Amino acid sequence: MQHPEQSARPHVVIAGAGIAGMAAAMILAESGIRVTLCEAAPEAGGKAKSLRRPDGHPTEHSLRVYLDYYQTLLTLFLRIPTEGGKTVLDNLVGVNAVRVYRHRTFGRASAPVPVRRRPAFSWLGRVFEPLAQFSRIVVRSALVTVGMASRGVSPIDVIRYLYAHVRLLWMCRERLIAELADVSYADYLQLGDKSPQAQTFFSALPRIFVAARPSAEAAALAPIILKGLFHFTSRPAALDGMAAPSIMMMNGPTSERMVDPWVRHLQNLGVDIQLHTRIADLEFQDGCVTAAVCADGRRFACDYAILALPYLTLRRLAETHRVGEHLPHLTEQHAIALESSNGMQVFLRDIPSTWPSYVRPGVVGTHFESEWAVISVLQGEGFWEGVPLPAGTKYVLSITWSDVDKPGPVFGRPASECTPDEIATECLAQCGLDHSHILGWQIDHELKHLSEADYQSLAGELPPHVAGAPARGQRMVNLSPLTILMPGARERSPRIRTEVPNLFLAGEASYSPDLTFLVPTMEKAASSGYLAAHQIVNVAAAHAAPDLQIEFTDPVPFAVLRRLDRWFWNRRRPPESPCDPRDAACIETGVHHGCPDPAHHEERAARR
Repeated sequence: MQHPEQSARPHVVIAGAGIAGMAAAMILAESGIRVTLCEAAPEAGGKAKSLRRPDGHPTEHSLRVYLDYYQTLLTLFLRIPTEGGKTVLDNLVGVNAVRVYRHRTFGRASAPVPVRRRPAFSWLGRVFEPLAQFSRIVVRSALVTVGMASRGVSPIDVIRYLYAHVRLLWMCRERLIAELADVSYADYLQLGDKSPQAQTFFSALPRIFVAARPSAEAAALAPIILKGLFHFTSRPAALDGMAAPSIMMMNGPTSERMVDPWVRHLQNLGVDIQLHTRIADLEFQDGCVTAAVCADGRRFACDYAILALPYLTLRRLAETHRVGEHLPHLTEQHAIALESSNGMQVFLRDIPSTWPSYVRPGVVGTHFESEWAVISVLQGEGFWEGVPLPAGTKYVLSITWSDVDKPGPVFGRPASECTPDEIATECLAQCGLDHSHILGWQIDHELKHLSEADYQSLAGELPPHVAGAPARGQRMVNLSPLTILMPGARERSPRIRTEVPNLFLAGEASYSPDLTFLVPTMEKAASSGYLAAHQIVNVAAAHAAPDLQIEFTDPVPFAVLRRLDRWFWNRRRPPESPCDPRDAACIETGVHHGCPDPAHHEERAARR
């Protein structure tokens, strides 16, 4: 193996061209490192990609929402050029969300708002921001208390629920991990002691926000619910000159507005993108990875490698002898649960007059009382810009569902036991919509419905997947399940830093205390790719600082309280972080099996 310090341009092979792989490739290529990006599918983008049907209608795995505290992803968007001197960030428009109940809707349905430059004297807003955030906590607490009380949840339960999240405002990162990483969100809220009404409502937000059950890790879920409850706003440092709305979506299909420009940018940076290329094995020498081997026998020699693969694909790769031998932690039992979150697109001639008034372009409806944790948004005319649609189609209604186990109101069966036609009927019914003006619909391309006979004959040929139990002679096969961290994941999950010093992981299944997000989102994928790439740059291009250094900021208000708590924590606790990986002693030596080891990426308090 040619060591990186001896090579003028070290070579990195990245397996997986999803958000994580593309983020890592961009950081590395901008640092002057040679990159080969391999993707098994015929197109890049992973779960985030969109497709076009033969008739021209656009389809996606799920609707894509971008939040203003997606610090890594938004910073990357600002660096990806499009036409006319603009960037991918300019393709984002602000949307607003309304909370939909069976007999009432909360929120204001307003038109999409483009990302724009901040007005003059915007510093005044920053001065008064703490007061505005505190006022938001008070007002939102009152609204939540009254709203839940009207649905049978006792005020005492609501107050305890709110306090369980508000207290995170004065908990430093170290304390939060120590106290919440090994308990479930349900245990943290003591859901077992609550009324059925409280259990229903307190479990709804995790399902709707991140498709997670309350059994997931509290340290991952509670901070997300805190932001959602109080609508905290954030501004990544790189967007200081921008006024980014708190909730955004692309003004067109995701691949056309985000993935395709990203791919062109990577190619302009010199990245060698290999589609239809599935990495099936790795070669090692002296404890270091030396090559990635494709399923068709092609071999890519490398100085470093990043596996930015879905969790189930990573597990299958670990079944090979060489990978399992060198990465034993990938073969262990992980504190990870696989959940479903899938979507469909409904193609409309017009907005039916019988549909609720909130069904307007760019308005996200969160259906809190829906059996399948449904979210919907109307796209097309008045929202998308310059997107060609087939003749007669004006709108595309995207619907996502995240609970496949609860029976639906129409057929009395869970989504996992429904046919595609039944799923479409259930989703529309749970949104309170009829079939007026519908031209057609398309179920998520990552969701397959096979007869039991076909499944038994094809199971070995399918990509890694989750298959539902057979029902009425068919199986629902999910090719893209979500990876949810469970209690204990900080010790039992795939790590960005592996046992092999020149091999790193990235993607929604990876874990690091430095990640900006711990729940499966595009931001977590981008953050993991950023961290993995920087580990390599720190050694392979140590003579020059990485071209992109993101100054991460704490997205939650009142950071001074958490800094004070960290001071108390450090006085009472030993200096070692509870998040230190199990091989911390080896990391400190800087050498594994004779291979150069990237410098330890220290946890920075300012990131949180």
